[in-house]
Amino acid sequence: MADTSDFTAKSILYSYIFMLLALAAFYSWRALRSYNRLNFYHSRIIRIVSTKESVDNYLAIALYYISSAVASMKKAIEESATGQDMATARLNVRSAEDMSAALLVSNQVSNAQSTNSDMIVKHKQPLAYRAKIVWIPTAVVVLLSIFTNALFVYGNVLDRSPYRVAVEFCLLALGVVLVAMAYSYQNSIKNTLVNAKPRLAKESELYIKRRAFITEVIKTTGSQIKDLRLISQLLPTSPSATTFKNSFATLEGIHSSLQNLEKFSDFSSSQPLLDITSSANKSVSSYAALAKTKNITIKSKISGGVVSRIQPEEMRQIIDSLFKNAIKFGKSDSEVTLNVYRRFNAIIVSASDKGVGISALRLPSLLKPFSQGADPLRSIQDGIGLDLYSDKVITDKLGGSITITSRLGLGTTATITIPYQHDVSTEPPVLEQ
Repeated sequence: MADTSDFTAKSILYSYIFMLLALAAFYSWRALRSYNRLNFYHSRIIRIVSTKESVDNYLAIALYYISSAVASMKKAIEESATGQDMATARLNVRSAEDMSAALLVSNQVSNAQSTNSDMIVKHKQPLAYRAKIVWIPTAVVVLLSIFTNALFVYGNVLDRSPYRVAVEFCLLALGVVLVAMAYSYQNSIKNTLVNAKPRLAKESELYIKRRAFITEVIKTTGSQIKDLRLISQLLPTSPSATTFKNSFATLEGIHSSLQNLEKFSDFSSSQPLLDITSSANKSVSSYAALAKTKNITIKSKISGGVVSRIQPEEMRQIIDSLFKNAIKFGKSDSEVTLNVYRRFNAIIVSASDKGVGISALRLPSLLKPFSQGADPLRSIQDGIGLDLYSDKVITDKLGGSITITSRLGLGTTATITIPYQHDVSTEPPVLEQ
């Protein structure tokens, strides 16, 4: 009977400790819910901010190419014969020159206006043990434990062992500490979540403004292209005319690339389920003729049944740009390898060539135009043109990454990793247009 009473008394005392642990578990559960929601916002903020940075880089180098192309056309016109048609041509080219200069300025203004300079508001965290929601329940449990312990000791139900009392006290203290820590963490996550919601809305608003500038550039360059196209048709055959036409073709190519950028940077478009295996095989077939002109052997390692939710144009851009550059800049009589496969929750696309390669000093600046040591014209020679900048916009928007490894004289490998997604997302869109 005494053993039963002792067991019952200890069970009651330890149940108080269990109550504290249950309270700590409750606060931890609430913290976990807040953390998952916070992660939802943070992941989207990161995707928007990184995509905007890629869009900024894309626009910087695109506008640089526009300015260079217009300057070449202006020089070609000045070297051409005189006449009424040439006078009109010079006026149109001068207008295009003014347009490119205005776009450079407008880009700086747009970039500044779409940069979030707001400081993150830091909430002062109250001491956990001062919060009523912590100290009231813990104080009640501790007082109940002391009162019950004293009652059982004086009733000779429990012994007066200091060791037993010390163990119970330590367990109670541990329970109180766990409750305080769990509540403090929950409160910290909650306050951070308060900042995350308006931050996402702000970044979304600024990103929409930045995309509006892309539309403006497309309209502006499109109107100039119409006038310049007429000039290219009127120019007599000469070296200057050839220079003009080549520069005009560059301008048209950039205009087309900007239209792709407008599509690739759109977060609001739905993602259909795409057979990536089929897309990769089609890419291999379409570039077989280009590889044959350089006697390059294509080795493709494309896994079967690779599917994911992604826009077909985006996937085609990723595969084609890597594959095309590998063939273009690979050495003649060498080989190019295209790998497409799924690894866990990621789709991986890589292309390797055995070309001249890129020096280790230049690798870090490849996707950062006009940074220290970066030369946009040299980048084109290395095979890093607007295609790869488009890939960067797509991968950042999807939450993926681009990795480039190279050894001078041995070749280059470019790898793009994008998240695998099979189910239709039920979450709200990142951006609402």
